[in-house]
Amino acid sequence: MRILLAQPLGYLYTTGGAHKANRMLMEGLAKREHHCRALTAYSSAESVKTREQFLSLLMERGIGLTSAPSEEDVFSLESVEVHVSRDYLHQCSRLSHHVAEFEPDWVLVSEDTASIMLGAALEAAPKRVVYISHSPSTLPFGPDSFAADPDKRLLLEKCAGIITVSNYMQQYIERWSGIPSAAIKFPVYGTEPFPRFGNFSHGFVTMVNPCVIKGQVIFLELARRFPDVEFAAVPTWGAMKKDLELIKDLPNVRIIPPSEKVDDILSQTRILLAPSLWGEAFGQIVTEAMLRAIPVLASDSGGLLEAKLGTDYILPVRRIEGYEPVLDELKRIVYVPIVPQQNVDPWEAALREVLMERVTYERVAEQSREAARHFVNGLGLRPFEQYLEGLAVEREKLAVQGNDASKDGELAEAMSEMSAEKRALIARLLKGRLEEALKKRRSSHENSCDRSGAK
Repeated sequence: MRILLAQPLGYLYTTGGAHKANRMLMEGLAKREHHCRALTAYSSAESVKTREQFLSLLMERGIGLTSAPSEEDVFSLESVEVHVSRDYLHQCSRLSHHVAEFEPDWVLVSEDTASIMLGAALEAAPKRVVYISHSPSTLPFGPDSFAADPDKRLLLEKCAGIITVSNYMQQYIERWSGIPSAAIKFPVYGTEPFPRFGNFSHGFVTMVNPCVIKGQVIFLELARRFPDVEFAAVPTWGAMKKDLELIKDLPNVRIIPPSEKVDDILSQTRILLAPSLWGEAFGQIVTEAMLRAIPVLASDSGGLLEAKLGTDYILPVRRIEGYEPVLDELKRIVYVPIVPQQNVDPWEAALREVLMERVTYERVAEQSREAARHFVNGLGLRPFEQYLEGLAVEREKLAVQGNDASKDGELAEAMSEMSAEKRALIARLLKGRLEEALKKRRSSHENSCDRSGAK
């Protein structure tokens, strides 16, 4: 297949779960000999504001441009051809060019909150667009949406299909939009053997992306209640300057820089906290920690229940109640979550158990590792191929039905212009052919029965 990915996410630097999942999906499909092209913008990469900064980032990674036309920069990474626009709107304007030039069987659009990219894809490649959803907040419907919009929902309804990352997300989409989707787990974890980092005696109590929606308030309060325990915060896409200022006020919390290599973080981690307050789609970092025998304390919000794979320590939170649109210092609209007061007592009790009881720690560590290994060993790219192949078959059926309907309409129009005598003659001819066909079928059936009886 020829597959085109268009996303307003960064492609090169993948500290976010959605970024990593989409990039590894494309690289995996390319290894299976599909032709893959990705469209991104250098302004979508974290900490990159100019083309020069982006080119410097490429140089640091030893990646050279394969071509640099006036419209886009192009490089190749793991057999995926990546085209880089200057910004989101430019990227959207280029989509029709790529559809015409690359002629993809499928256009994958992901996490497009504004829906301009999705609209451009549907216009350029009707019946060939599949949406990949990694978060309910970026969907235009339901209580976890940043901003509900019926018009954007209609765009999703026009897609040939929707792929999402968990049963929770599939049920959310079905409940709040009525649109069917396919829950397919992304194979983003690598292959065995996975290092074993869990250690009862040392390491940080770590939280990745310590921002409001991810449950920063619970993390901070736990750090206050355990002043003699070392905590670590890993700021990624959601952590703002004000979030980091709150963290720096606590003497027992260290800020660890984010890394694409998850082992850089987990090798320093004793226990992982995932106290999300929003509708978490799945929670890749949870499974990644469990693979390395690190106990995880996770909230009961959204897809985290699935990511925990039936292991201990799923703890209650009060979910975010909605989002208020406000203007930031750059006059951009941002959505501020409405966070109810949290009861941290169950989290304190659970953390104390795992920190203080070696038997509990080692039991949960082993239980987590085995559950995660079993889960990851069952993942693969074939479900994605099968889903797209199934959509292609359905598309062909609809095309044939459309042709048949068109022919029937042409016949009906032609017959309406005939005289009554001609229509009657055609009716008699068709009736005669039908009777002849039924007679042959009865004769064939009787002969078959005679042979069966003889046996």
